[in-house]
Amino acid sequence: MSDDISKILSDAAQLPETETLKTDAVVGKTFTVLDARSVETQYGTSWVATIDLDGATVEAWLNGAVVDRQLTAIVDAGKLPVTVTMTRDESRYGNPFTLLA
Repeated sequence: MSDDISKILSDAAQLPETETLKTDAVVGKTFTVLDARSVETQYGTSWVATIDLDGATVEAWLNGAVVDRQLTAIVDAGKLPVTVTMTRDESRYGNPFTLLA
């Protein structure tokens, strides 16, 4: 069993490192949020989500005060996975990021 775990760990260490996409990278794109978790950062609470973007499963930061409230409501309601489009609301102060169904 120890040999199995050693091989799994060794194989995983050889996989290429993936970069978590910044929120700006998904603005204007439609994707499916498969999983999301809140994390505490130096700037407060942010969200990291596993998303399906154009058929590829990647991680992305989904930041912003409005997005925080939206993801909290979606996760609390047990509504994942959900397909959304990330936008910027140009009509509101600060042009906040917003998720649209």
